Amino acid sequence: AWGGVLVHPAILMLLLATLVQIAGQFTLFAYLASELRRAAGADAAGVALGLTLFGVAGLLGSILSARFVSRLSAGTTQLLCQGAMATGLAAWSLGAHVLPLALAAVFVLGLGFGGGVSMQQARLIAVAPLLATASVALNTSFLYVGQAGGASLGGALIARGVPDGLGPAGLGLMLVAIALSWAAKRRFGA
Repeated sequence: AWGGVLVHPAILMLLLATLVQIAGQFTLFAYLASELRRAAGADAAGVALGLTLFGVAGLLGSILSARFVSRLSAGTTQLLCQGAMATGLAAWSLGAHVLPLALAAVFVLGLGFGGGVSMQQARLIAVAPLLATASVALNTSFLYVGQAGGASLGGALIARGVPDGLGPAGLGLMLVAIALSWAAKRRFGA
């Protein structure tokens, strides 16, 4: 199965989309608590509220994705999830210095993230059911690489004194992930 995954263009494109999507999200998410404090002036309760909002939104995003996937397809639902994450990152980029706006951005980011990973797994299963055990396992590995890459990029921005670049950098990566997901849907029906 592993050999089949490594030569399947739709699977490879979806795996790359996973990596870039998660990198985009983790450019900010890895530093969310400290950025809520720094940028928005949140105290401990504000940081806890932000993380809670992200988690609740993630659950809500998962529920909504599961509800709509049979009507919209996994590919379309995935694109909507990525669109929500891009919107959250854009909102953070514009409003991180105002706590209510920062919290709203975090909620929208979480809303997209909640269904995003499971929709990508559904796409991998649908595009090549016989390769699903390998493709879904590899998707998890690409997810971890994306987390490391996004956190590294975010850390580099902070170390260079450009923490306000976290949102725009994450947004740029998310837009690339959307392009990859859209291309996989259009080219391969994935």
